[in-house]
Amino acid sequence: MGNVLSQEPQHFSVDTGYGKYVMPGGYLQTYKQRPITRQDPDDTVPLGKGAVFQLGVKVLQDTESKQLYVTSPAGENIFLSSGNPIKFKDNVAQLITLGKNYGRGPALFLTNSPLHPRITMFTSHDMSASRKYQSIVINSMSDFHRALENNQTNAIGPYSGMMGQAAINPFIERGSDFASYISDAGRFIANKVTGVLLPLAEDVMNAVVPFSGTIAHLTGLDRPLESGLEDIKSRIATDPQWQSAKNFDPNLSNLIKDPRLQPIFQKIMTENQNMPGAENFSGLPQNTNSEIITKARQMLAENQSVSLMNQENNLASAMLQLQKALPGNNNINLEQFQSGLAITSNNTAKQNIINHFRNELLPLVQNQPELRNILLEGSNQAINPTSITAGSVNFFPEVHSINGDYSHPVWKTSFIG
Repeated sequence: MGNVLSQEPQHFSVDTGYGKYVMPGGYLQTYKQRPITRQDPDDTVPLGKGAVFQLGVKVLQDTESKQLYVTSPAGENIFLSSGNPIKFKDNVAQLITLGKNYGRGPALFLTNSPLHPRITMFTSHDMSASRKYQSIVINSMSDFHRALENNQTNAIGPYSGMMGQAAINPFIERGSDFASYISDAGRFIANKVTGVLLPLAEDVMNAVVPFSGTIAHLTGLDRPLESGLEDIKSRIATDPQWQSAKNFDPNLSNLIKDPRLQPIFQKIMTENQNMPGAENFSGLPQNTNSEIITKARQMLAENQSVSLMNQENNLASAMLQLQKALPGNNNINLEQFQSGLAITSNNTAKQNIINHFRNELLPLVQNQPELRNILLEGSNQAINPTSITAGSVNFFPEVHSINGDYSHPVWKTSFIG
């Protein structure tokens, strides 16, 4: 690998497409990296020995609609998915190419809440069991290196950042090198050809891949055919499932930056500063993304706790006044309200109980503005955890879909797609 990584690739995956040119050294992707400037920024990940790796297009999940999008170099949001349930659009393989830094490095999918991000990359290798990419959840640097160097030695060279196994576009089949042609032909023979057809093996090889005579020699098919077939079977990888690190390493957020984090952080911090009775977190550092995530998580927990406490107190107070104004009304059950809150185990359940009792009482005060205002007091502080906790993403190659509701806020615009 050292000689390969000491030379700049002759072709780049972003320019040539997949499978059109043979990639050197068993690498399936070449990345068109370029100098990083203030006008042309990008994230960099260290590879060791001074080598660094630039990242490609980032596919982001909208924190409100839960749709997936990329941002163009001009700053436009280009949505790759639509509908409910959410599905990728038919032309997603083309839409992703419009994103900033496409082809500069491998694509990354940043989903779920920016406070609890899920980073996914797609990888393969030249002797894999399928031309489709496999997904890897990136929770650690070990996971990142696995996606980048799948089935390769951990070699470092002047052009390490320009070659890898991680996809720039997982919506199309991976590229090919000489060995992958052998793997494809061998996989066809091993899986489809019975013993009766073994004498036709080299003809099948010639039909699948040009220069099959050379391939037959390299794989051993010019030996007795049965022996050659067994040799091919032993060479084809079964693609064992990679086990990602169990927990997300917050330090990754300093290397792989989530563009959604700052807006969410500012929103949570503004709410915290304007919420009466909430603890002040101004003393906590926020110099790095990992510090911002830690601080935002604590502020969000405090905001939700104070909001629920204020809503609970306001609604209980309103119910007491309504009991006096509407004596004998069975819908005003303060004891049941308090009992329900006492047995809840999470903030979402508490908010649901508050919403339920508030909605039960609102019809009773439609013609009584003062009582209605008392009942609604504090409802503007209602928490909505789903607005920043995205639905789970299904990244099986055959089913590109996301579970969740689709509702664009008025300030979100889909420009293309």
